[in-house]
Amino acid sequence: NIALAFAVLELGGSATDVGIVLACRTLPLVGSLLIGGVVADRMSRRTVMVAADLARCVTQGVLAALVISGDPALWLVAALSGLSGLATGFFNPASSGLLPLVVAPEHLQQANGLRATAASTGEIAGPALGGVLVAAAGPGWALGIDAATFAVSAAFLANLRLPERIAREATSFLDDLRDGWGAFRSRTWVWSIVVTAGL
Repeated sequence: NIALAFAVLELGGSATDVGIVLACRTLPLVGSLLIGGVVADRMSRRTVMVAADLARCVTQGVLAALVISGDPALWLVAALSGLSGLATGFFNPASSGLLPLVVAPEHLQQANGLRATAASTGEIAGPALGGVLVAAAGPGWALGIDAATFAVSAAFLANLRLPERIAREATSFLDDLRDGWGAFRSRTWVWSIVVTAGL
């Protein structure tokens, strides 16, 4: 997000343009979380995560190349950011659902704690590192490094050994989506966090 904001400013965008581009990234992310969860429940979570990482590698890589080489239109920056946000909306639920498959049940609480700690550390250190990369190399190169991290993640995930999938009861996609929405809506603490983070 830091590199993206500075890329917009470097391209001559205003503070409003930065807000619009970041909204174009955030809205597809939030809007696709439930759909991403249903997809992750219906197919291999690893496949969903690898596909999302590859999509983000491409969108961030193209964005980086455009920022480095020229003067892309802000609508194109916003569109690529939106596609990256969309892919993240599929990655996150699959990632949450993958953890119980790779950790023994008696270690799940510790694994969730470690995952949350790592995520929080990234949320604190990520913007600082992004700022250093932008200052040292420019926003385009910072976006390029971000793209490379998605390629590395996809490679690690592709080599992850998982247990066989357990057969699940056949239900329709819309029924699963409706159930997910009901579960989301019934937990005030969940939707209030999502609304707050979105704002």
